[in-house]
Amino acid sequence: MDYFKQYLGGDKGPQESDGANTVTKLCERARTSTLLDDRRGAVRALRSLSKGKFRLQVGTQAMEILM
Repeated sequence: MDYFKQYLGGDKGPQESDGANTVTKLCERARTSTLLDDRRGAVRALRSLSKGKFRLQVGTQAMEILM
């Protein structure tokens, strides 16, 4: 049954944790990358996530990096 829910759009529970993991990875990428393009890409991705439903996660995890 979980197989059908995955493809038919049933339960959306794991998506929230995936978003938080994405924010964490992007923060680490923006903090440790040496290439300017990598940092710029991570900051742009964080900015786009902050306009969506992951505003709280970006605000709490990435504020030190973005300032």
